[in-house]
Amino acid sequence: MERTCPLLLLLSTLVYCSLGQSGAGIYDEDSFGSSGVQVVGPADQVVALAGDDIILPCSLKPSVNAEDMVVEWTRSNLRKENVHLYSDGRDSNVEQVPSYSGRTSMFNEELKNGNVSLKLTRVTLSDAGSYMCFIPTLTSQVKETTVQLFVGAVSQPVISIDGTKDWGVVLRCESGGWFPEPEMEWLDSSGTILPADGPPERHRDSEGLYTVRRHVTVNQTDTNRFTCRVQQQEINHMKETEIHVPGSSEVQVVGPADPVVALAGDDIILPCSLKPNVNAENMVVRWTRLNLKSEVVHRYSDGRDSNVDQSPSYRNRTSVFNEELKNGNVSLKLTRVTLSDAGSYRCFIPTLTSQVKETTVQLFVGAVSQPVTSIIGTKGGGVVLKCESGGWFPEPEMEWLDSSGTILPADGPPERHRDSEGLYTVRRHVTVNQTDTNRFTCRVQQQEINHMKETEIHVPVPTPIPSPAVPVLSMSLPRLLCSLLVGSPYLLVTIILLVKYCRSRAQGETRVPRKTHQDQLGDHVEEE
Repeated sequence: MERTCPLLLLLSTLVYCSLGQSGAGIYDEDSFGSSGVQVVGPADQVVALAGDDIILPCSLKPSVNAEDMVVEWTRSNLRKENVHLYSDGRDSNVEQVPSYSGRTSMFNEELKNGNVSLKLTRVTLSDAGSYMCFIPTLTSQVKETTVQLFVGAVSQPVISIDGTKDWGVVLRCESGGWFPEPEMEWLDSSGTILPADGPPERHRDSEGLYTVRRHVTVNQTDTNRFTCRVQQQEINHMKETEIHVPGSSEVQVVGPADPVVALAGDDIILPCSLKPNVNAENMVVRWTRLNLKSEVVHRYSDGRDSNVDQSPSYRNRTSVFNEELKNGNVSLKLTRVTLSDAGSYRCFIPTLTSQVKETTVQLFVGAVSQPVTSIIGTKGGGVVLKCESGGWFPEPEMEWLDSSGTILPADGPPERHRDSEGLYTVRRHVTVNQTDTNRFTCRVQQQEINHMKETEIHVPVPTPIPSPAVPVLSMSLPRLLCSLLVGSPYLLVTIILLVKYCRSRAQGETRVPRKTHQDQLGDHVEEE
């Protein structure tokens, strides 16, 4: 008997465990009664960044099948907003707030497990707030829960070298598009927070996003590396950017690898910059022309243009990009370029201590014009075409082409002329025969400035000359008379005699007095 009791106890325990395991997991509402089922939400708020897709958690405890229940998601604010409605086994969003349209959904496959969470896509700052998950078909006292959604926004900070101050370098860090308002601080390479140059500058835009900016003056260290950190504790986000500050001996003046090519009348830029991109607002920048006499083209000093000694030919035609100086861009803009502007220009920054404190920019200026074509006559059964184009520099090349692009042999070399301003005019003739298209092209090009101009001409088909078989009457009267007179001398003599006879007869008639109407009547009476 003593051995039987422990055996029965063990058997009953196994049966109880097996029954418990077979009943675990999914329950019908009737297993507990709707009064025993509760709606449960998260203990902490949901934190998201603008643009994210997020889940607002909500579930039934125990895990009762919710496929046949009504699930209402609403927004709790001044006016209750319908965010999402699930009813009769499907989504029913007829009265959904428009701002949530196409952005909400439930996990249909998870409803049988009591998961009634809501997925919200492309979250915006205006989505932040309290959301209620409510199941009205439950009879329990806990048939709803509230989920708090907190939405933030972040961006990467941008660092620039803002100039110099005493013996240090002024760094600036700026970061926009934050929400809520963040904190900003500067650190050295060891992670030590540096004392900034005053409190941070803050600004909030019309969308509620914050921009923060802060300066710090740093001295040379063993690494010359510094970090700007921006963080927001409420959304638990942080962004960092590091910068390496070069010593003044590391900064170099850099120009373009190729010459700058422009056409007369253009506005052009002579490139020049600092590498790395050190702020040049407090530096001296000199642009000069390298010729027999070094001309002052443009001078920037003490934070402004200083062109007292500027060459008169450049007056009111030069400028630097003031907004770009902080990025190390010291390029020069030159407007209304002329042929005389061509040459070598020096970009020089004397305040640098590096060996490479200047660079040279080569400017090449050209001039072009459209060629003019014309038909000037015929030659040997062909038509002679002329092409002329003036106002070119440097001297261009000219050629004639047919409609297929084949270069035609011209009537001798081109005629060239250079005027007092140094501009070239070129002229060339070509004799062409009739083709299937009768279209020909004059091309003028200049390789040094990489420019080409073309003009096409259509040569009309000549009017056919009448054949001898054509009847004489079809010819014009003047042509007919000329042909007769030239072709028959006898006919010419006959015509002359006929003319003389007609003249003499006319003179005889004028000698006889003409009878009046009265005389004619008298004669008529006498005859009667």
